[in-house]
Amino acid sequence: MPSAHPPTDARRPRLRDDPYAVRAVVALGLFSLAEHAVWVTVLVVAYQQGGVGEAGSVSAALLAPAALMAPIVAREMTAPGVRSPLATGYALQAITLALATGVLALDLDLVLFYLAGVLVTITTVFSRPAHHAFLALRGPTVAATVATGAVSGGAQLMGPLLAAALLTRWQVVHVFTLATALLLTATLLTIRLPAHRPLAAGSPLPPPAATSPAAAVLRHRPAGTRACVVLLFALLGLVAVVLGTIETLATEVSFANNDTGGSGTGVLLAATGGGLLLGAPLAGLVVRRANERAAMRLGSVIAGVALLAAGVSLGVAWSVVAFALVGVGMQTVLVSGWLLLHRHVCRSDTGVTGVVFGALESQQLVGNALGALGAGVAMGHVGIWPVLIVVAVGLPASMLALSRDRVRRLSPTATVIGSTATTPDPTPAAATAAATPAAAHTA
Repeated sequence: MPSAHPPTDARRPRLRDDPYAVRAVVALGLFSLAEHAVWVTVLVVAYQQGGVGEAGSVSAALLAPAALMAPIVAREMTAPGVRSPLATGYALQAITLALATGVLALDLDLVLFYLAGVLVTITTVFSRPAHHAFLALRGPTVAATVATGAVSGGAQLMGPLLAAALLTRWQVVHVFTLATALLLTATLLTIRLPAHRPLAAGSPLPPPAATSPAAAVLRHRPAGTRACVVLLFALLGLVAVVLGTIETLATEVSFANNDTGGSGTGVLLAATGGGLLLGAPLAGLVVRRANERAAMRLGSVIAGVALLAAGVSLGVAWSVVAFALVGVGMQTVLVSGWLLLHRHVCRSDTGVTGVVFGALESQQLVGNALGALGAGVAMGHVGIWPVLIVVAVGLPASMLALSRDRVRRLSPTATVIGSTATTPDPTPAAATAAATPAAAHTA
């Protein structure tokens, strides 16, 4: 007799059941750790040379070309002709890091170091889109996506601390040397990973590449999917803006509320990173028990309430908890959005998937910058509380637009609570059974 609660989708398999996904997640963790350590170090160098003005200018100069090139580069890096997109991206970043390390070791002009930094930042946009494309084309799975969010949050917490520890006892060149070694290790881990999803017996072939990325992504999707994708991108863009706001908010709270200065800012941002680490498993838990829509709404509420709490002057400990909860909520929304995008593009070719996540990478960079800038201007003119109230109310309210029907359009293979839609089991055994009449008759 068949089980009353058969597995309905790819949510139950564990990460360790897919060794390729394990290697991809570990490599992304090494990359993210190097990325955050290098970013902090570059800003420290800029600040030492010209103060906060030069640090801000360098930040903009590094991020702008990366944001512009992310969709284009991601599409080329994940095109069907590229055999090892993950390893290629990590190797290119290792090369640019080695170049920057050489500039530092030879004590060349600072302008050359900044130019090398631009190349390093541009190559960082190779990795995350290729990673998400790899996960999506192996079949949507919660475990690998949750692990991706966890290692990203952990790197945001540990990367700056690693840079601080190295800069305390050694020099900038040592940070870049270690980052290069981390990227070389990531390259070795991913050099033999397959670029395409292995198809189970009886599974239909993926659709061929279309004349345009948008047409290929929307092929075999219900009417109205384009609007749903735009909506999801808008929601994830709002998350990026809020995360950018957090950087300015941490500075304001540490100086104005807690009187802890720059060290307090670092502590609050580290607390946010810790929250990002914890938010990934929370997203996985809610998605397994309910769905992505519920997880995104819950995460937005947690973040909204925590933002209001962050503005209350009750001491450093209170602020640390509030900023950690903001990170938890933001990561819950972000990981759930990744899952919806994975399920949406899982039948598309790798080039199209790269475009989708390349555009998301660009959007995240621009959103972070706009959030930090907008929060600074707004807090300077109207104060902290109007900004917090607008963001804390607007974020959960925006998630109401993600209806059950829109989730079904975005994710035809996802389970939606309260719906009559069923989801096929994508495991090889289930696919084989579905393709074999005798097996179906026996069941």
